[in-house]
Amino acid sequence: MLSKLVVLLLSLVSSFLLSAQDAPVSKLHPALKKIEANQKISVIIWGKGQADVSSIHRELEWQKSLVDRLDVELGARRKRLDIAVARPQDIEKQRDQALIAYRREVARRVDEELQPGRTALKGYLQSIGIQDPSPLPLVNAWGAEVDGGLLSVLESSVEVSYVSPNLPMKLQLYRSSVATGAPAFWEAGLFGGGESIAIIDSGIDPNHPMFAGLEIEAKVFGRNGSQNPCLADDPNSSFDYHGHGTHVASIAAGRPYQWSDTWFAGVAPGIGKLYALKVGFRSVRRAGSGCEDGWPIDTRDWVDALAWLGSETATRIVNMSLGGLPDNLQVDNTNDLFFGPFYISISRFEYCGGCGE
Repeated sequence: MLSKLVVLLLSLVSSFLLSAQDAPVSKLHPALKKIEANQKISVIIWGKGQADVSSIHRELEWQKSLVDRLDVELGARRKRLDIAVARPQDIEKQRDQALIAYRREVARRVDEELQPGRTALKGYLQSIGIQDPSPLPLVNAWGAEVDGGLLSVLESSVEVSYVSPNLPMKLQLYRSSVATGAPAFWEAGLFGGGESIAIIDSGIDPNHPMFAGLEIEAKVFGRNGSQNPCLADDPNSSFDYHGHGTHVASIAAGRPYQWSDTWFAGVAPGIGKLYALKVGFRSVRRAGSGCEDGWPIDTRDWVDALAWLGSETATRIVNMSLGGLPDNLQVDNTNDLFFGPFYISISRFEYCGGCGE
């Protein structure tokens, strides 16, 4: 009797597992299922297959080992110097050049591997009436404005693996350097030691006194955000009209500055260079436009900024105080897709999307 019961239970479990495997998995983000057929929506359309970044890194291990060796040598030299002031620039320059060359080769191979899939997906999108899709670097995906009626067509296509809404990300900042324990590092003589930091945010005010003497390279990435019909910002200027990017940059790398009777300093006031990449543009409410007041960030501009940073600089520390990304892209390996190609060490995304403490 017991053996028959066991056989019955195993049969039921097997049937359940098989039915679960056969159940269709929706290719549409849940939010897209509420879109009407005549409604316009900005989406990101993911193709089948992404680049095997891990294999590319293994193939280029010899090139990465050169970067690692220079890193070790640079660290040894810094221990013999006052790293808050002096910089072993000859080794820094060699290390940075080697790292940029390595990253560019990885990016080239990623693009080469993705090219057939990207071309096929673009051709399919154009065949169903999507004439101007915009590519996302590093991945097999295209951004586009589509009618709601096309969503079911995209979901049924063998060329498409997933469709997510191109939701705007938001600027976020709810903690400051007081929580990092930075003074303990300063007491140990660690101030940033000539490293570089990148801030992807709303731009920067380079005239702020906490950036006095700091080398800053500011760039704008807004090929998509600048098309916002409610834009109230200068899409050609890296100046921070919001203040958020300047605030974040000062927390990360601000030089000591006295205000009233109090001294303020960033976590790493001894860094050699700050990259300020502007992706957030002011939007204002206008009657009948559907826009809200705020500083929305188009995901495609964020990816453009990261791709430039990864292939044109040697920085490995990036801050992005943004909210909304994971739910926007709906990919479990977001970090691997966008940071894996460049061996960028992300301190952490602040993408809690409106959460409090």
